[in-house]
Amino acid sequence: MASVLPGGGWRAYEYGHGPDDQDSDVELVLAWLVTSAADLIPVTLDANRHLGTFDAADRFLPPDL
Repeated sequence: MASVLPGGGWRAYEYGHGPDDQDSDVELVLAWLVTSAADLIPVTLDANRHLGTFDAADRFLPPDL
């Protein structure tokens, strides 16, 4: 890991799901891990208040402005 950036209000979910799906897991991004290969890995908080990396996330919603 090269750096950590704040999540900035972004939300993450899996492709094929969305914020309006009943079975969708939309998680708040608390931080972004930036690797030495310049990959961004979201660190999220899920509905059960578990903190971790959301490896399956491939869709991101910007913060509500």
